[in-house]
Amino acid sequence: MTDNPLGNINENIEKRANALLDSHIGILGADAACFVSTANGYERRDKDGNVDLYIGYAPKSKLLTKIFNLELRKVVKNDLFERSFSAKIKFRGSRRIESASFELIRPNSKIEEQLNDPEMLEEVTELAQKVDVSTLTLDYSKANEKLTIVLMPYAGAFLWIKFPPVFYPLKLTGEEMKCLCSIIDIIGEKFAVG
Repeated sequence: MTDNPLGNINENIEKRANALLDSHIGILGADAACFVSTANGYERRDKDGNVDLYIGYAPKSKLLTKIFNLELRKVVKNDLFERSFSAKIKFRGSRRIESASFELIRPNSKIEEQLNDPEMLEEVTELAQKVDVSTLTLDYSKANEKLTIVLMPYAGAFLWIKFPPVFYPLKLTGEEMKCLCSIIDIIGEKFAVG
């Protein structure tokens, strides 16, 4: 039996993707010291030892590609919302982002009013002008009284095209990575209640 000199291709791809993730955490500079490496990514913990922010990959396979999308996830306690909901952010503007608002999957004007705080959205819009955001979603569970915030940028991903074999790291700058962390932290601080 002959050993494959290339090793397991999936392990090789995951090593490359993880190296890119390591570099994204590294470009946070002094803030990188707050993150702890786990089997699935990186976690930042609050003063009580709870996971405050998770940064890792959400892999997605298709026939000829595998994409490791960068994901930032924050879960905050919130007991103010009247029911469970899912929402996503909508950015508006023709040449650049000029405004943002959250829209619920199943509309509820009271919850939308609570989510669309003008001051918070102005801060988020300013930061989103500096980095391309693919998706930003909110999922609230009334039973658990927890709000999950998930942010996925376009950059920061690792792309593997299987045929012809191409590996493409979509690198973030330090400023972009800090903007992503700031966006999710601003939203988390706004809705951490209870």
